Amino acid sequence: MGGRDKLLELIDGTPIIARQAKNALAVADNVLVTLPPDRPKRLKVLQHLRDKLNIIEVPGADQGMSASFRAVSQLDIPGPIMVLPCDMPELTKELLDTVWLTYEGNPNSIVRGAAEDGTPGHPVIFPQDLIERFATLTGDEGARAILKQNKDRIVKTPLPGEAALIDLDTPEAWDCWKASNRL
Repeated sequence: MGGRDKLLELIDGTPIIARQAKNALAVADNVLVTLPPDRPKRLKVLQHLRDKLNIIEVPGADQGMSASFRAVSQLDIPGPIMVLPCDMPELTKELLDTVWLTYEGNPNSIVRGAAEDGTPGHPVIFPQDLIERFATLTGDEGARAILKQNKDRIVKTPLPGEAALIDLDTPEAWDCWKASNRL
């Protein structure tokens, strides 16, 4: 990101990591945020929410999302987990609500946000019985192995446009998205 931290990019004056944490808190009672220990500014922008969030420092960011998944697998989590990457600015509270409502009607399923054309994306809700499998994940593939092994349990929730797919990883992508959204 050329010295910029993609999770500190501002949307309406708020760093996206704080915005997405607030969106998640509006949908769920228990919100877990995994952070690498070498990014103290991320923790700082979440300080005002710290009493409402469960923040876990996860070393090994070079291992991709799998390090976070493995850390989560070690926790005693009483219910499902919604995976919400913070670099996806189109995922609003309303869209998280939509995916959550689908899960409530399909509590044994993996519920996955999808683009209007059906292309699978995020967020993804995993039922509790699959959380222990996070311990086996490696690399930057996220939970793709679990999704492949359980494709018969996936229920897609169509979201507007490409909201479930827009993942901004470069300064150019952020600048383009901000310009197109007049931010």
